[in-house]
Amino acid sequence: MSIGEKLVQLRKSKNLTQKEVAENIGVSYQAVSKWERNENLPDALLLVQIADLYEVTVDELLRGGSLLSASPKEDSNISTIEEDIASIKRITNRLFSDSSKENIASVIYFIGVFFFVLGITIFDWGFYSWISLIVCFSTVQLFED
Repeated sequence: MSIGEKLVQLRKSKNLTQKEVAENIGVSYQAVSKWERNENLPDALLLVQIADLYEVTVDELLRGGSLLSASPKEDSNISTIEEDIASIKRITNRLFSDSSKENIASVIYFIGVFFFVLGITIFDWGFYSWISLIVCFSTVQLFED
C-alpha cells in the first residue's frame, strides 16, 4: 500500500474531506490531493501533524502495517518464529518415520556429546563446546516432538 493510499484510508476513516485535512495542517487542499494520488509527498515536517491528525504514528504512515490498530512488532516476530518451528516439525514428521527419527536423534545426540567432551578435554574450546551441546539438544527436540 502506497503512502497516498494510506492517507486516503486514514482520512476516510476519520470522515474528513481533503479541504478539512488541509485546513488542519495548514496546506492547500490541492497539496492533500497530490499526496493522495502519489504525485507528491508531504514535507517531512508535516508528517508529525498528519500523524497526529489521524491518530497514528509517523512510523505507521511511512512503513505501513496495521494503520488503524496497534500490534506490537515483537508479537508478530514471536508468532512468526513459532510458525517456523511448527513448520519444521511438520516437515520432519513427513520426511522421517518414527524409527528413523529415533535413530537420527540418537546420532545427533552422540555427535553433540562427542564434540562437547572433545572440546572440553582436548581442544579447550570452552564456550563453543557448550554451544555444540545446546545445538545438539535443540536439534534432537525437533525429532522427538
